[in-house]
Amino acid sequence: MNRTLLACYLLLAALLGTGRAAQAQNVGLGTSAPTQALDVNGQVRVRGAQGSAAGRLLGFAPDGTLQAQNPTFGAPAPVAFAQPVGQGAVATAGSPQGVVANAAGTRAFVINGGSNTLETFDLSAGRPRSLGTVPLYGPPSDVSLNAAGTRLYVVADAVWTFDVSSGVPVYLSSVSYSNRSYNAVLNAAGTCLYVLSEQIALVVVPLDAAGKPAAYTGATFAAGGLILKDVAVNPASTRAYVLAAGYSSSSMLQTYEVSGPGNPPLLSSVPLSGAPEALALNAAGTRAYVVSTGGNTLETFDLSGALPVSLGTVPTGPAPRAVALNAAGTRLYVPNAGSNTLQVYDISGTGLPASLYTMPTGNAPLAVAAAPAGPQLYVANAGDNTLQVFDQQNQPRPLAVGATGAAGSLGAGALPGAGRLPVAYGTVGSTGVASGSGSVFSVVHSATGVYRLSFTGSPLSTTDLNQATTVATLAGVAPGSVSYRTGRGYVEVLTYAPGGGAADRGFTFSVALP
Repeated sequence: MNRTLLACYLLLAALLGTGRAAQAQNVGLGTSAPTQALDVNGQVRVRGAQGSAAGRLLGFAPDGTLQAQNPTFGAPAPVAFAQPVGQGAVATAGSPQGVVANAAGTRAFVINGGSNTLETFDLSAGRPRSLGTVPLYGPPSDVSLNAAGTRLYVVADAVWTFDVSSGVPVYLSSVSYSNRSYNAVLNAAGTCLYVLSEQIALVVVPLDAAGKPAAYTGATFAAGGLILKDVAVNPASTRAYVLAAGYSSSSMLQTYEVSGPGNPPLLSSVPLSGAPEALALNAAGTRAYVVSTGGNTLETFDLSGALPVSLGTVPTGPAPRAVALNAAGTRLYVPNAGSNTLQVYDISGTGLPASLYTMPTGNAPLAVAAAPAGPQLYVANAGDNTLQVFDQQNQPRPLAVGATGAAGSLGAGALPGAGRLPVAYGTVGSTGVASGSGSVFSVVHSATGVYRLSFTGSPLSTTDLNQATTVATLAGVAPGSVSYRTGRGYVEVLTYAPGGGAADRGFTFSVALP
């Protein structure tokens, strides 16, 4: 028998198998110890995929044929825009309202409004495992953990303090500051607690040597007919910022002076757009981010001056309920309870946040927390009683085809645009209306699913953007896909329905120059 035919026959028999024993075997090419059904030690060449450009992504034709894509439609995203990868979900005790994780990445603590409990999860094995619950005598609304991971504070009408240095909560004390408390946040040093309560606008509470808050004996501050929603304090512990939502009056971002002892004076009240829900500060204390359900917006404030200054808003999904930042201060996360999604924003630049990804979550996500020193991201879903885990770091590497047709996995440094930061970004609705811009551009919606973005600001207006890294991502929950074409001073974004036909879809984009 011809040797070539014999080799092909043996390879085909090995791949297909002849019975259960063969089906259970792994086949190796270039290795005597295969660990997968087909284990190739070396390159795989697809001669039909030869072309003049490297770094092309593999894709499927309608008939299932695997082929290399045109670079202008398939350029991989830079590492800076890597999407968090879902690691699964675990059941909680009931209607989780908040979550925090320790810096070591070994514990997560969840407050459950449906069962009035504090639940502890072991994170050491990757997927969380519940270690049990502690009953709370009231519905919990907030949870904070000190940087050392030794003291946990739960707001459930009163402020409850737990010793968690052993990994499981041990009750220490409970202190009430009015008929009902709403939120509590620690200062950076872990020596003071800032509490929002029903009858007292802001309570500044020192902690004793054991980390227990003292009873409050100061004056009562009028909230001005506003409902207090959230509080944050800057790293220097000189300013506290309070979200105050109004019924007939405007909602406010209030600033309090908290650097000295005694009652904190109110310094300013800046109007907010929409009905505010949650507040977060960056690590430097120079930016505040507020999500509002009234207009489904994320508003950014500059805190570098004497008073907060609004820099503008960008859209979120429906009913945003929380906001959190990663430890590096480059990403911002917003869970949208109205669409069961988690929205990821880029905040590495000086402009407004740029929406990068909208990812599915469980039912009614109400809280999100980023691990202080690790890659994990936690989302609490009250609708289906789950704690969902995402990995922000261990991303899959794309399979790319070189000019000779050789396929291989691209490392982080080889990705086009690796390490670049966006110089232009924005959001475009399905009708072609732009919003949340981080650059000056105009949009022409010339046909179904065709959007030409023309840049008018230097240097983009005269630059050949074929060499730029462009990322376009569908916004919202409508299914489909997106691609783009580039030219001198413009990017043309093309959006599609799931079946591949042109369809109008909203999207976000960013452009990074070489």
